[in-house]
Amino acid sequence: IMDNGDGLCDLYTIDLATGALTDLPAPSSEAACAIDLAVAANGTVYGIAGAQLYSVTSVSPSADSLNGAELITFSADGTPSGQSLTVGGLPISGLNGGGIAIDAAGTVYVIALNETTCSPPLTAPGSFGQSDSVAFNCLFTVNLSTGELTQVGDGFAPNSSVFGLTSCV
Repeated sequence: IMDNGDGLCDLYTIDLATGALTDLPAPSSEAACAIDLAVAANGTVYGIAGAQLYSVTSVSPSADSLNGAELITFSADGTPSGQSLTVGGLPISGLNGGGIAIDAAGTVYVIALNETTCSPPLTAPGSFGQSDSVAFNCLFTVNLSTGELTQVGDGFAPNSSVFGLTSCV
């Protein structure tokens, strides 16, 4: 994925022997500006675009121009298509960069932040008190039909942000 400098991106292939980049024929688009990619065993390329990262001095999400995090797939020519990711039918509170992986069965996992479902829970879900200075990272699976996220296990410890996620397919 390469930003063309105008807020639009293109998907490229890289020749691993020479390092040469080849731009796929799809037109540049904002939706192609994924923050991470994962490839399923069937060859489908998934990405996360439009991430809502937390702004400085606040745990409130700062909305981006795509209005929320989306799970995207790329066609063979590099054209992206996407769907919004949700928890309980509502947009997620945030999504960390570098947080998507796919297992051998095709299950997609993401690392996300959610103030109401991540455990241990915040003091008052939906509002942030002084003691709630850190949002928790959680592992979620993605329903590929609906974009709905389902939490796996407890939230990761505060002040221990998780940014990388990978799997061996």
